[in-house]
Amino acid sequence: MMDIDFTPIYRVIVCTKLEERFNEIKQEDGTIVKEPAVIPLNYGCRENFGFFHEKENAIMAVRMNACDIWETCYDYAIVEEIGPGLYSRVKNCWLFKYNRELDEYIQFENPDIFNKIVCY
Repeated sequence: MMDIDFTPIYRVIVCTKLEERFNEIKQEDGTIVKEPAVIPLNYGCRENFGFFHEKENAIMAVRMNACDIWETCYDYAIVEEIGPGLYSRVKNCWLFKYNRELDEYIQFENPDIFNKIVCY
């Protein structure tokens, strides 16, 4: 039997949007009701920039905008903690929004919708 290393990695993902997505359903009386979509978030354009073995290194790289990961368009960055394997579930995630004046990403609180995400 193979020994499997269950040490997590910290993946860095950037995206142009981070918006909750809804389906609009027209009722018989003409009113429109919004319901959460099956895919609950709109990321816009999204890129996986790499991974780190240490959480602190991943967060520092994002905060410092290392290698200009912003690239003039990726306003959001996500650091996700995942284990090995296919379709690994996200154990934790940290969200950041780019601040143009400071030329760095600033961490912000995870909205409740992120509790339902399996992988970004």
